[in-house]
Amino acid sequence: MNFETIKYQKAVGRGLIVFDRPDKLNALNRKVIEELTIIFNEAEKDPEVKVLILTGGNYLFGVGADIQMLSRKSGFDLLECRFEL
Repeated sequence: MNFETIKYQKAVGRGLIVFDRPDKLNALNRKVIEELTIIFNEAEKDPEVKVLILTGGNYLFGVGADIQMLSRKSGFDLLECRFEL
């Protein structure tokens, strides 16, 4: 599988997920979450994958949520954590 924001590799007994948005310091946005969901669902069905390892590309893991994505939400949505994917 090829993804825009994540690199995914399978090896014996494990899946390696590498966040790959260096221009945004690996911030989580809608696309990252969609791609993670696909990988999680596939890994759950794959009897060869026993563990998933998440790491960041280059020099950091990630800075958290993408502020641009959050800026489009209202204060009530943020307080109640209602994010539509």
